[in-house]
Amino acid sequence: MRVRCGVPPILALLALFFHPTPHAVLSAGSSFPTAAGSATADLPPVFLATWGTNGTAERQFARPGGVAMDRDGNVYVADTDNHRIQKLDSQGNFLRMWGWGVDTGSIAFEVCSGSCLAGISGSGNGQLDEPHGLAVNSLGMVYVADTNNHRIQVFTQNGAYLSHWGANGTDEAKFKDPWGVAIDASDNIFVADQGNHRIQKFDNTATFVMAWGWGVDDQTEIFQVCTSQCYKGDPGTGAGQFTLPASLAVDSSDNVYVADTGQSRIQKFDATPAYLTLWGSLGSGSLQYWQPHGIAVDYYGSVHVADTGNHRIKVHDSSGGLRVIWGTAGADPGKFHTPGGLAVDERGHVLVADTQNHRIQKFGPAFDVFVGEEALLPGR
Repeated sequence: MRVRCGVPPILALLALFFHPTPHAVLSAGSSFPTAAGSATADLPPVFLATWGTNGTAERQFARPGGVAMDRDGNVYVADTDNHRIQKLDSQGNFLRMWGWGVDTGSIAFEVCSGSCLAGISGSGNGQLDEPHGLAVNSLGMVYVADTNNHRIQVFTQNGAYLSHWGANGTDEAKFKDPWGVAIDASDNIFVADQGNHRIQKFDNTATFVMAWGWGVDDQTEIFQVCTSQCYKGDPGTGAGQFTLPASLAVDSSDNVYVADTGQSRIQKFDATPAYLTLWGSLGSGSLQYWQPHGIAVDYYGSVHVADTGNHRIKVHDSSGGLRVIWGTAGADPGKFHTPGGLAVDERGHVLVADTQNHRIQKFGPAFDVFVGEEALLPGR
């Protein structure tokens, strides 16, 4: 048996059990990870790094609400109260930021690479007002939920402004406090239209495709899908009904998972989008949530949820079965204060926007105990 990096197998094995990951709780039926599944095994990930403090300089944040990664591992942060987007490399080194006034303080759109400033909130092209969710498509285009402007803005991976769509309203392609954005393998765009209690889908040209929720087609008190002349959704507790949905994610089979924040639960839909299942309720138990805000699906189909009010991260299988809970309230590494958005890359690294701690935390997958290094996913 060959060992890389000079790490004996027994030491790699021990690292899985003794690496400091605060207050991890394993689900019932937890098992030791296999090499093939170690990226999402029923053990909590290990803490790797924390980036940021409260402030306005580069790599400082003010209540960051969302985080996303591109195919090269670069990290994009919705620096919410600084009204700007920051781009970091995979190790957390600052690359650039964009928004109005971030470079010189001018009342104009700017990109900054050093000695940066807080953004100036407003509604101009490229100007942001408390952005939250963001996502990156296969071409590197960055889609940002510009929440208080009730629109989606689009930028290049280097920060150049491209376009935007949306306005405050209840018709299709209009929004009320949009919060989360997700993109599927075909670059279709999904938006958690939070204040309208519905989900909207757009194709890769940002053309409206459909909306779903209760009453969105004709205001009847049932689950509906609408393709034109749509209404806002009716909030509530029914299957397929939303109350202030904040985030969503799409898996490799085009199933859509929604953080139904106001109901403290997760709902799952297929691509049509037919309602499939839901799990969770309000509380702090192992099968409960307190207003979850972030959600992501990894390579293996595991669903990662930022259980915001409980200051922890939960991982489920695709049917809602609990796999692991990790984190607790606090400011130490591996602890959280109202975590918001999260992202998972193809190697199983997890990034969490630790919102009220004004930082991003990075966690790594389990180690491959047979080679002493991070396990690569199949085909990588």
